[in-house]
Formats: sequence, C-alpha cells, structure tokens
Amino acid sequence: MASASAIRARLHGATDDGPATLRAYLTVAFMAGCVIVFAAEVYARRWISDDGLIAVRQVKQILEGDGPTYNVGERDEVNTSVLWTWILVAAGWLFGGDLALLAVCVGGLLSVAALAVALDASRGFQRSRGSDALLLPAGALVVLGVIPFWDYGTSGLETGLCLLWAAGSWWLLVRARPEHGTVRRYGTAVVLGLGPLVRPDFALVSAVFLVAMTMLTGVRWRGGLALTGAAALLPVAYEVFRAGYYGILVPMPGLAKEASGSHWDRGFGYFNDFLGTYKLWLPLALFCVLVTHLYGRTRPDRREAVLVAAPIAAALLLCAYVVRVGGDYMHARMWLTPTLLMLLPLLLVPATRPVGVIVALLGLWATVAGVDARTSYRNMTWGPQMITNEREFEAAFFEARHPVNSRDHTTGAWGRYLVPLVEKARRSPVPVLLYMAHSNQTDSDYLTTIPLAPGRGKSLAFFWDNLGMTAAMLKLDEVVVDRNGLATPLAGHLRLDKPGRAGHEKSLPLTWVLAKYADPAAVVALPDDANIDKDAVVAARHALTCGDLKDLVDSTEKPLTAGRFWKNLTGSWDRTRLRVPSDPFEAERTFCGTPQE
Repeated sequence: MASASAIRARLHGATDDGPATLRAYLTVAFMAGCVIVFAAEVYARRWISDDGLIAVRQVKQILEGDGPTYNVGERDEVNTSVLWTWILVAAGWLFGGDLALLAVCVGGLLSVAALAVALDASRGFQRSRGSDALLLPAGALVVLGVIPFWDYGTSGLETGLCLLWAAGSWWLLVRARPEHGTVRRYGTAVVLGLGPLVRPDFALVSAVFLVAMTMLTGVRWRGGLALTGAAALLPVAYEVFRAGYYGILVPMPGLAKEASGSHWDRGFGYFNDFLGTYKLWLPLALFCVLVTHLYGRTRPDRREAVLVAAPIAAALLLCAYVVRVGGDYMHARMWLTPTLLMLLPLLLVPATRPVGVIVALLGLWATVAGVDARTSYRNMTWGPQMITNEREFEAAFFEARHPVNSRDHTTGAWGRYLVPLVEKARRSPVPVLLYMAHSNQTDSDYLTTIPLAPGRGKSLAFFWDNLGMTAAMLKLDEVVVDRNGLATPLAGHLRLDKPGRAGHEKSLPLTWVLAKYADPAAVVALPDDANIDKDAVVAARHALTCGDLKDLVDSTEKPLTAGRFWKNLTGSWDRTRLRVPSDPFEAERTFCGTPQE
C-alpha cells in the first residue's frame, strides 16, 4: 500500500514528466524571477517619507551620543519600531553618510530579502508535504501586483523589517522539528519573540507563532513555558528600560494615535480603500478555488494544518487590530504584513493543469493591477477619511520624483518659504521660538519669532506640523516642537476629545507652546492683535508646575539618575494613562486645583 506522503505527492503533481532536478531548477528560477522583479519595482518607487525622517533624526541623536530621543534634554520614544531604530544605528555606525539615504537602502534590502525568505519558506513547506513537483508562484503574484508593496519597500519606515521578520519567523516554523536540539529550539523562540520590538502590535503574531512552535516541536507544558520565557526575555527587558527611561509603557506614537482606542467604522473604511483599489476580491476568489483544489481530496496532517493555520490566524488578528484602531492615514501601509502572512502557505503551489490556469489568471490580474490600479486620489489630494497616497503626495509636495535624502525634503514651495526663515531665526541675537501666528487685523497667518525661555534651547525651537520636514531643516541641538504629539510628550498626552484624521487627531495649541517654551516677559509684550489669550498662557504655565503634569514633565526632562529611573519605572502605568485637557484653564483646575494668584 502506498504511503500517505506518496499519495499526497501524486495528488499534487509530483509525477509530472521530467526529472525532479529539472523541476527543482525551474522552481528556483521562478523564485529568482519574482525576487528580481520585486527588487526592480521597489527601486523604481524608492523614496523616504516624512515619517521616515522622524526615525532618522532619532538615530542621529543616538550616534551623536545624546541617547534614543528626538530633542536634546527631553526623552521621547518617537519611533514605533525599536529594532528598526537600532538597525539604522548599526548601519549608520558602519557606513556613515546620509542616514536618510541609508534608511532607503536598508529598507529596500530588507523588503527584497523578505520576499526571498518567504518564497524559500513556502518551497520548504510544499516539499514537506511530500511533493517534488514544479512550484508555480501564486501568492507571490499579489506581492508583485499590489503597488503599496513597492512603495513601502523603502520609505524609511519599518515595513521591510516587518515583512522580513514575518517571513523569517514562518521559515523557522517550517523547519521546526521535535528532534531539534535545545540551542536551536531556544534560538527559534527568541526570534519569534521579537515581534513586540518590530512593532508593539506584532506581539499578537509572536503569541500565535509561539503556540505553533510548541505544537510543532511536541514540547510539554514546562518546556512551553521555558520557550515562552526565552521569547519574552528581550521584549520584557526593553519594556523595563522604556518605562525607566521614558516614563511610559508604550512608544509615544501609541499615545499620540491613541492605539488603545476603537474606531471600527474608520477601520472598515481603511480596509475598503485597500480592497477596492486593487480589486483584491478577484485574487481572493481564485485562492479559494486553489485551496479547494489542493485540499479537496486530501486531509492535511497535524503538522501541515498548524503551518497553514499559524500565519493565517496571525494575519486575521492583525487585521482585526488595524480595523479596531481605525487604520492609518497612509494608504494600505498597515495591510502589507497581514497580507503577506495570509499568503505565506500559497506563495508557491505545486503545478497541475488546474493550478496552471489559476496562476495564469492571477498573473493577468497582477499585471493589470501593477499597470493600471491606482488610488482615485492622486498627488496632493486626499481620499476618503483623509487617507493619502503618501508616496505620490510627498513626491508632489516636495517636487521631487524620488525624495530619498534629507535635502529633498526641504524643496518644494514650502521648503523655499521655510528655509530662509529658519536661517534668519538662527541669526537672532537671542534664542527664539519660530511659530505660525495669526493676525486678527489682517485675518492671515504668518511665521514669527519670540524669545525662548531660559534653558529651552541654545539658538532655535521650531513649532511646525510636518515633523520629518522640520527635522531635515533643524540641527540636532535645535528643538523641534511637534504639533501632533510624536516628538513632544505634552502633545502626545493631550486628551482626545474629537476623533479626526488617523494619526493626526491631537493638535498641541499654541498657548501651551508659548507657556512652555517662550520667555514669559516676551509673551506679556505681545501685541493685542496677535490672537493670543495671555491669561490662557499663564494658566498653562501654572498647570505645568502642578501635580501629575509636573511629574510628566520631570519624567522626560530631569537628569536620568538611578532615582529618576526608578521613579519613572514605578509611575509608568499611571503616567501612560495620563491625559491632559487641551484647555489651559481646565488643565489648571485639574492639576493645580486653583488658579495662580
């Protein structure tokens, strides 16, 4: 009687004509072709986003010896991905040069490597099922056809790292065996546990993959606990550092974007924007037919079921998380890792005639999508829910086809307007705050300066909206005051009273900026038409000296002694939950009890 593996091999094309070695070579050729095409696509869309420059400034501060922060003297974890930050630190230390361009190169390499690793993992999975058939690219065609995979292959963000970690983790699961030794088993657990350091929400993926690993290796409950402990070691150690160094339990973007909140309607809109733009229901229907063909006549064994279920379950959990928090303002960015995870078992599939037809149809869809599928909103226009096609938006905004370095982000109309004003502010005889003011008389906005309060900067602080663009203009010892809360802890801790554009719902009022950064005497001397409520500035300044709000300021600005680290650590839970009313008078009543006399 034939073995189960032999039957499965015959069902999935192992008996095709031609030697097995030829089929193996053709499979590798298909894999290499996919990787080469993807590398070309990523290169053709190379760029660094405004948000990518945020991470670059933090890396520069580390390399300059100022610590993992954004502004000297104010500890703030501005980057969501811990591992991405330190990968760029290592790259910057090794190679030097323009860190923005280096982030583009490293991100692109990681993205291309992610597809290569994912394809090899899929090949290993199919071979473990008993098939030596020619393997055709199926799921890989989705990666090649969906343009956001090209766009965020670089971008200066952590997307390439996310894809590589997800692919690499499944690669390790495919090769996990009960007979593997202790060192290999624990090494795999450590890699699977890195999810929270890639992105905090990837803790969901780590949890699913660790469960899958225990099932695949057959360890008992004690062994499972030991593996979980090994996986959690680095994330827990970093969490202790984060709490003691920054004084809170999550990266600042988690507070600025209120990642613990629920915005289901907006999240479904973000999902529909992705699904509809690329007509993804077509490949989804084809994959349903493909799965029916592959598994309609055979029942997967336990190992195969675990390897298929793990990435799909992880993807569904990530999808649920993205929808719950309301998605993102960048078109499709948050869907890329879940999409790759869901496709992993089907990136390559054994060739049969029906499979060939399905793959041909997928290839036709991918070609049309890659050539013609574009968002309905282009260049500097916004889509539904104020989503932007960020790659096209910034290329138009900065008037650069491939904005790949810091200099490219100071071009365009706004750059030509701002750069001379920043240079002029630097030449001021006293340190100044550069900010956008409003005149009641002319009903217009204009950039102006006001002297900085003592100790608030050596030469210049700049209160502006585009954080990465501002970082490209300012020196490391100059202060970037962030309106949306990524780089300014006070803004990140503002109470969210009204939902708005994803990631941009909090806006630090100018009143608070003047209260914290401006010379009090200069505020008093402001003209009456400056549209500034001077009493509100006084109230905000008073609130900053009281209770929990003073503790928040101290946790980020006081020298980091052992005592300060311990106080930050022990108060991190309450401080993470702290929210500050935008209205200075309400904040004064909340934190001080009574107005200042």
